[in-house]
Amino acid sequence: MQYKEEQNAISETQKTLVYEFSKSCIVKFFLSESEKFIMIYMALLETSAEYSLVAGLVGLICRFVFQPIEETSFIMFA
Repeated sequence: MQYKEEQNAISETQKTLVYEFSKSCIVKFFLSESEKFIMIYMALLETSAEYSLVAGLVGLICRFVFQPIEETSFIMFA
């Protein structure tokens, strides 16, 4: 009898974890992709294209600038 109760408790815990993880994934998706949705529905095509180009270039610059710091951190904390 006690064994079945432990199985149900584990099951409920797993359900809670899956629910929380799913909720976090959905929130993260909307936070990271909301700018694209807004640009698609609210802005002109030219403005959206310029924004995408600038965002992509800034992302590349940041990767080049912070790549040595990232590699050093991986080596240091490995």
